[in-house]
Amino acid sequence: MEQQSKDLQRLSKEGASMPCRVRAALAAAPNHRLQGYRLAAAAGISTRDFNKRAAEMVAREYISREKVRDAGHAYYWYSLDDAQLHRARLVAALASAEATATGALVVEEVDLSGRLNFLRKLNEQTVFSGHAVLTAIIGDYERTARLRKAAAAGAQKERAARRAGA
Repeated sequence: MEQQSKDLQRLSKEGASMPCRVRAALAAAPNHRLQGYRLAAAAGISTRDFNKRAAEMVAREYISREKVRDAGHAYYWYSLDDAQLHRARLVAALASAEATATGALVVEEVDLSGRLNFLRKLNEQTVFSGHAVLTAIIGDYERTARLRKAAAAGAQKERAARRAGA
């Protein structure tokens, strides 16, 4: 987790695309939340450029935005929810081409199918299509899903056999 955070911080300073840098800066921020001008500074882009693209990034659900009114002033706070943070980390890993040296990822059981669907969409609809690391990651996720499904089926058969024998 700490390595991912370092990768995201490094990505925000390198020549990655603006959405990647913005998400990386938000991921590295406390509580994954920053004001617009601070987010632009952390991402290394001008406030003017950030303001031009912020609405588009919110519309595409790369980031979330909340309008705060205080003493006659209004400003935006930008943040990442859990799903957006997960996507930011996946994209950062792919962009840095350092997902893993072996190509094997540990996949948590929680929302395995959702993650696999996201990776398939990433492979079909983005510049990462045909990327060797992405293909390896998708293969690992599919293999993990098959193994978990087979293990669940085996456990179910064992329970049924115990019930029948009891």
